[in-house]
Amino acid sequence: MRLVHEVLREMDGGDDRDLLPLGAAIEDLLGGPRGTLADLADRFTQARLGAIMASWIHDGPNQPIQPDELARVLGAERVRDLATLTGLPEDAFLRQMALHLPRVIDGMTPEGYVTEPENPDRLTN
Repeated sequence: MRLVHEVLREMDGGDDRDLLPLGAAIEDLLGGPRGTLADLADRFTQARLGAIMASWIHDGPNQPIQPDELARVLGAERVRDLATLTGLPEDAFLRQMALHLPRVIDGMTPEGYVTEPENPDRLTN
């Protein structure tokens, strides 16, 4: 699994200006003191949206997520905190995050799994 800041640095090198204000929020959500990629995967599963996030992790096309679905996964308090961190209004934050989060998670999981397997010889789906 790749680190979130590595993926963001690669994405930031392009013409992706919309990603700029989201960087700190994405790092906080996926690799900061308040969460990890595995934690977010659990939240998606609890919200019954696990198949969407699984498409981002595994090979194949990334399924889209709607801003209201992402709000349900994150919860109102976390949306408010992360939007404040970016300096964006909550609705703009959710739209931008729904657009970019699938690509970031896809970039973090080129091997198709969230964490390093305990047994590296084990095949994962």
